[in-house]
Amino acid sequence: GTINSDDTPMHKVGGIIRSIGRKAPKRKAKAVAEDLMVEVMTKELFILGITKVQDNEISARYVIAQKTKAQATTQTIQLRDRYQSFKKREQHLKEMKYEDWILGMNISEMGAEDQTGHGAI
Repeated sequence: GTINSDDTPMHKVGGIIRSIGRKAPKRKAKAVAEDLMVEVMTKELFILGITKVQDNEISARYVIAQKTKAQATTQTIQLRDRYQSFKKREQHLKEMKYEDWILGMNISEMGAEDQTGHGAI
């Protein structure tokens, strides 16, 4: 392929030069990148001496590790939810204790203004 003066990629098809659509260059670039990644990974695995059997074992271990990670995350979320529920109950008990304290106050010793605010509910 070539590029014309306005940076539009051009492609020669059957002797006719035509512009490549906007998606085609992206698709081709992605295919080249994927091929490059496959090539790099293949070379690295070859250098490390990992065979197909070992690759399957590594994949199986990876799946197990991901499942373990998911379980740990689930447990963490459950513990967080339990903790938040506990903190809500604790706050509710504090509020109830404060309300009991307010209701148990001796308002006869208060001034007239304060008695009005703390009168019978």
